[in-house]
Amino acid sequence: MSSRTFTGGEPLRVHGMDALRGELFVNLIAIAIRFRILEYMRSSGPLKKYSVEKMLLELHKLRKVILNDGKEIATEIMRKQKEILESLGIRPEHVPTFLKS
Repeated sequence: MSSRTFTGGEPLRVHGMDALRGELFVNLIAIAIRFRILEYMRSSGPLKKYSVEKMLLELHKLRKVILNDGKEIATEIMRKQKEILESLGIRPEHVPTFLKS
């Protein structure tokens, strides 16, 4: 996937110079983050078989549930997700602190 399609790559429809600068800045940051993720994935063994998109889609499935008593628990972490997290250096037991409910 090219960086153009990754960031939305659609024609910029803005009404002012400040909006244009903001849009370009956000696109630049998105490309920089994606490039860093790609670099890390290339150097990490198990992550070589995933694309950035597949990795993010797999991790996107993780959820946190808030019970009636206020206790927060994460949904079960599947094998693929655990493999990705461990390759990123994230211990699965720390995942609930990162998740939104």
